[in-house]
Amino acid sequence: MAADAAILVALAWAWDLPTAATFAVLVLPVLDLLFNRIDLWSMACATIAVAAWQRERPLLTALFAPLGGAFKLWPLPFVLLLLRRHRSRASMAPIGLAAGVLCVMGVVWLGVASWRGLYDVLTFRGATGWQIESLVGSIVHATGDPSLRLESGSWRIGTIPRGMSIVLFLIAAPGFAWSVWKGAATDRVGLGWLAGVSLLLVCSALLSAQFVGWLAPGAALAFTRGDRRAAALATLAIVLTGVFWKWYWAVAQSLPFMDAVVVIRNVVLITLAIEAIRSLRVAPDVLKRSF
Repeated sequence: MAADAAILVALAWAWDLPTAATFAVLVLPVLDLLFNRIDLWSMACATIAVAAWQRERPLLTALFAPLGGAFKLWPLPFVLLLLRRHRSRASMAPIGLAAGVLCVMGVVWLGVASWRGLYDVLTFRGATGWQIESLVGSIVHATGDPSLRLESGSWRIGTIPRGMSIVLFLIAAPGFAWSVWKGAATDRVGLGWLAGVSLLLVCSALLSAQFVGWLAPGAALAFTRGDRRAAALATLAIVLTGVFWKWYWAVAQSLPFMDAVVVIRNVVLITLAIEAIRSLRVAPDVLKRSF
């Protein structure tokens, strides 16, 4: 609840009350799920980082973007906002702070989990199957493949080629970074948020239902800033996720209707990624690189 409130306050502070209200409505279909997961903390950190960039508070961006990565890795690309400033030149202090926070996080990570921890994150603790909500896993699951099992905390199916989850991450990460950079350059940071997160989700071997909640702050920004087609697609993905999560037992048992809902949700995510990236690619830069 505190993290959810922090997102609302950050959106109202940097933009306006309608943006905060839009987020409050968009996130409702998966809010009960998010309240039982850690993801709202990473969402709060990412939102505060982007809001601070909007309000020309680079030290806050430098603190909260890396801090979000301490909960989940996906907020880390928002560190690139430090290289895109609205009016003033970028200074080294925020960049140094971000580097310092990342170094501290790295030391703590190594102390707790050693180098094995990074491998465990990128391979989902060495899981060998596709999670049934992922792009590939949902299709395999819908075919009635008998290899369904509970592995590394999720229902998985089929077999992932060795190292494929790392390859998919390496494909998605540069696209996410470009989306953040281009979104800032065109003053369409919400669209950049949606492009980066949707690309990451589409390319992941694990697509747990709560991950779709990551779209909500960016969708609120996109909706109130005029990128309503992308915002509508993100909203549809969130609603469809809420639908099948309420009857997840039916997903696990591969009932045809619920399998179809998951597959359609993934098609919506692919469409969102394509639409957001296309819109960003043709948008003219309005901010100059200042570092």
